[in-house]
Amino acid sequence: VVLYFDNSQGKIAGLGILPPVMKAAGISTVKTVGIPPTTPDPSPEVAQAVSAHPDVVYVDIPNNCGVVLKDLKSLGYSGKIMGIDPCTSPPAISSAAGAAEGMYVASAFDSTGSQFKTFVTALQKYGAPNTAIDGISEAGFATVMNVQAVLSKISGTPTTKSILAAFKSGSNNANYMSHPYTCDGTALAKAVSVCNDNYLMEQITNGKTVESNAT
Repeated sequence: VVLYFDNSQGKIAGLGILPPVMKAAGISTVKTVGIPPTTPDPSPEVAQAVSAHPDVVYVDIPNNCGVVLKDLKSLGYSGKIMGIDPCTSPPAISSAAGAAEGMYVASAFDSTGSQFKTFVTALQKYGAPNTAIDGISEAGFATVMNVQAVLSKISGTPTTKSILAAFKSGSNNANYMSHPYTCDGTALAKAVSVCNDNYLMEQITNGKTVESNAT
């Protein structure tokens, strides 16, 4: 079952991307259940998911993820859970009241190395109070670090041409907290601006994300 945000953006992933990818991976039946973004209580929709007796539930809910996870547990679901990166933020895990334990997540960023520690230190010093440590804040910080590294190599006054050339040059360029990138337009079909399509599989263990060996 795919639980998705029932709005225009949520439908792109929840209906247009996730089901065909799951079927291509060998899942025979995929049920989709939309949750209205403004609903204060997603339990009716979660109950629909649980009643299908799925082997895995994919939680594609950027807001209220913790509540959805908590509802899955309270309604008796005991199968595998996959979630999107915002489900791994400390507030989401806390609001799930233990129901996030064991959840699998594909993350673009390594949360175990020294660069991640630098990111956390900088976020705590310069970020707005209570900024969540999740894929959104990681992406913002990593982007600034990557852009700074590329622009620092440009001689003279940067121009549109020199900036684009700098990013497109070379291969396996250093990518902050993430897999090396190559901006040759081939990483992801029909998305030429994507320079890196690699992800790490992580799992929530004791309330924290750890790299998983799951396949």
